[in-house]
Formats: sequence, structure tokens, C-alpha cells
Amino acid sequence: MISRMDGNDMQREEPGEYFGTEFGNGRDYEPHEIAELVLGCGRFLAEIGGDEAANRGMTAYLNALGERLDNEETWAEDFDVSMPMNWPMGQVFMALNAYAHRGLATGPTSTPEEHEEFLRETLEAATGFVARAPLAAWGLTDTDLENTLLLAKARWALDHDEPVEPIALAIFGGVSEGRLRNLMSGANRAMTPVDGKVPAKEALEWLKGRESFHPSTWRTQGSYWPHISKPVEEIVEDLVWFVPQAQDGTIFHPGLTRNGEFSVGAKAGEKRFSEYEAALDHLQKLAYPAWRRPNPRGNWGIVRAVSWLRMTQREMNEHVERFRSSQPGN
Repeated sequence: MISRMDGNDMQREEPGEYFGTEFGNGRDYEPHEIAELVLGCGRFLAEIGGDEAANRGMTAYLNALGERLDNEETWAEDFDVSMPMNWPMGQVFMALNAYAHRGLATGPTSTPEEHEEFLRETLEAATGFVARAPLAAWGLTDTDLENTLLLAKARWALDHDEPVEPIALAIFGGVSEGRLRNLMSGANRAMTPVDGKVPAKEALEWLKGRESFHPSTWRTQGSYWPHISKPVEEIVEDLVWFVPQAQDGTIFHPGLTRNGEFSVGAKAGEKRFSEYEAALDHLQKLAYPAWRRPNPRGNWGIVRAVSWLRMTQREMNEHVERFRSSQPGN
């Protein structure tokens, strides 16, 4: 094993904050492409059996996954393309995204050994899915799904002292593939390729000077889920909130206003509130709490609660500040 950069010279990022402030901001965003595969599936089924049967089947399928589609003929237009982030394969690629770009393990794990197994299983699931998915056949090329998988495989190679593909190393380093290959050739080359790949030691040494690269921290991060790893404060000096948390780790917080209102509840039964406390109180009474919030592209979609999180007022204020600063245009 080689010695690994631990990121001590960089500002450490809390694992649980990644999806609330970083996911999709200027980098790969896979849920919309999974949605495109679903839309392509509907079109393909319509070719086989006709529009009526395909529309009926796709509406039932999406409703079973948590959508609230009432009109079978307009399911494709009404489909919330942010929903796939809540689906099993959406969760696979969100975990892969966090690993590819930040070196994080975002599973329900807490030890380095558990993190490693989670990442191994995530890579295997994503690799099999991309291999089977009819991306090119349905007009999806140069996809975020493929790019995330490429980077995740390259990071896994770096983390396990294995040679890395030049194209992935170029992306990590924020340079063109051509420039990277120039570093691999000539009398003064900075890297010595082996079978067309760059040895992990040389790649990591070069990446130390690249601001675009975040060293892997999954071996030292502890648990991703705040309610598993976070110690309970013995003394509470301010207001405490109990807020719903979605599968991607994001929460319902006071920054989620749209035109001055919070929107809570499933699509067919949404209610709007001007006050955060009233909206939170309504969420706490729902059998299946759900709320609208913007995805990293600024599109507002519905997410559902999978757990509840305890936060002090100070923690809530810090979370809202980070959220607002991460939004497009800020």
C-alpha cells in the first residue's frame, strides 16, 4: 500500500453536507439521465404495444415509485425528473458521485472496512447498470452516468495503488487530456506510463498540486449519516429543531421558500405555508412527509423523508447559510 494524502492541507468537508451544497454544482448530475432512460423506455414500449398500453403501464410504474400522476396520457410531461434520486439506482449513482468527486462513502457504514465494501458494491452495481443501459441506442451520449463511473473507477485505482486512465487523471487535475498526455511523453516527462496508464504514486504526486482534486477521506471520515456519528450535546443553549431528512441527506429547512412560501406534502396534496414553523408542524403530522426543494440545477422537485434529524438553532442557521451560498447566482 502507498501512503495517501489525507487532505490536512485542505479545508475538510463534513460528509453529510455534500448533497446539500455540492452535488451537481458544475459537475455530474445523474438523476436527470436516469429519468431520460425512463422516458426512452416509455417511448420504446409504445412502439411495441401502442401508446395506450405504454401510458397505462408507465403511469402505474412511476406511481409505484412515489409519483402522483393522474393523467395517463400526459405522464411524460408530468413526470418529476428529479424523482430518480430517491430510487435505488439513483441512490447508487448519488453515492458514486460523492465518491468520484469528493472521495466520500455515503452509505450506512461507519468503519473503513464497511466503507470500502459499500464503495465496492456501489461500483459493481453502477458498472453493471451502465453496461446494460441502452444509452447510445436512445440518443444519450457522453453522459454524466458514464463520466461519474469513469472517475469513480479511477479514484478506486488511486486508493488501491493501481494505475489510472489518463483521461480520468486529466479530469481530476483540471487539464485537457492532450496536456496530460504531454506530461507522459518526452525526455522531461513527469509521468512514466505503464500499458498506457499512469502509476498511482506518480498520479497522486502530480495531483497534490491541483486545486481541482479532493483527496479521498473515506478511510477517516467516520459515518456519513449525522444521526449515526454525531455526538449528542450535553448542554443545549438554544432552540432545538427536529426536521425531516431525505434519502440524499438534505433536510427541510427555513431556506426552502419559493415566492415567499414553503410547499409541503405529496404532489396530489401539497399545501403552502408562509411560516416555517407552520410548514414543519404540518410535515410532522403527515404519514409520508414530503416537501419541495430545488435540485442543484435550480429545478424544484419533491423529496420524501426517510428519517428525522435533531438540530440546534445555531446548526440550522449555519446550514441555511451554506445552502443559500450554494444556490445558482450566489
